[in-house]
Amino acid sequence: MSDLLLLTEAQAASLVTMQDALEAVEASLRHQAGAQATNLPRSRVVASPTASLSLMAGADDADGVMGVKAIVVIRGKLAFHTILFSTASPLLAVIESDILGQLRTGAATGVAARYMARPDTASAAVLGSGPHARTQLEALCAVRPVRRAWAYSPTAAHREAYAREMTARLSIPVLPVSSAEEAVQQGDAVLCATNVVQPVVRRAWLRPGAFVASIGAHYPWRQEVDETTVAEARVVVTDDLDQAKRDCGNILWAVERGVFRWEKVRTLADVVAGNVPGRTEANDITLFNSLGVTTWDLAVAKLAYQRALERGVGQRVALT
Repeated sequence: MSDLLLLTEAQAASLVTMQDALEAVEASLRHQAGAQATNLPRSRVVASPTASLSLMAGADDADGVMGVKAIVVIRGKLAFHTILFSTASPLLAVIESDILGQLRTGAATGVAARYMARPDTASAAVLGSGPHARTQLEALCAVRPVRRAWAYSPTAAHREAYAREMTARLSIPVLPVSSAEEAVQQGDAVLCATNVVQPVVRRAWLRPGAFVASIGAHYPWRQEVDETTVAEARVVVTDDLDQAKRDCGNILWAVERGVFRWEKVRTLADVVAGNVPGRTEANDITLFNSLGVTTWDLAVAKLAYQRALERGVGQRVALT
């Protein structure tokens, strides 16, 4: 029996870059389109008023892995762990995966942008200033020729700090602005990474041909884009239809109000595989609703595991 590998947050993060994550996530989406990778929707258990556990599971036969992503919330603090198994042998690794999760979520938006954003996308609007807002913009800049970005967050100090950090990281001007509308009106791509419950993107604000990515509407009561944006988008894509029908607030609100039908939703896996177009006309509005699926976690976790073995990183525990 092989050893179990334990990787801390810092160790895992040192082993995977955004470019790595883009390649790994796109490969996992191709496996999903070919029925070689499957996901179970997120399940949540509330243990007490201050403690909860969310579990996601998946398997990628083409990659030879399966596993579980566990998200624990205790008194408002979150912890993320990916438990990685081989499809041919027992448990491989337990990996702290907050930063890996940020990478894989950003990478999924980057992959979506490759197929759904205009090739000449030169500007971005970012709504939110947390860790995911950072990897969202990083991934977009890796796949499109973004030259300038505008950032909005309700707290001025947060958006200003975000703008300074991302300007230095990406070597493009990132400008803090005082309203979501001001940011959205500037963006060829609009990246939403918020925890709002009311829309921060209105259809009237969007530029012709805008690509919109929403990662924060992963509860039924959260809505980052208004129902008119959903209804008028030429292409509406999500990562997992079953999970979206349960959790995607953007689409659920639009369906509830009778302006949209689930039959119009496509999966990112089918877009990547070429089964459906991600964009047909330059002026189309396209919308990617990201909820996060376990096969993305497995893709980056496997890469971290392999590199850790090669470089002697992490703690090995003998299994009996």
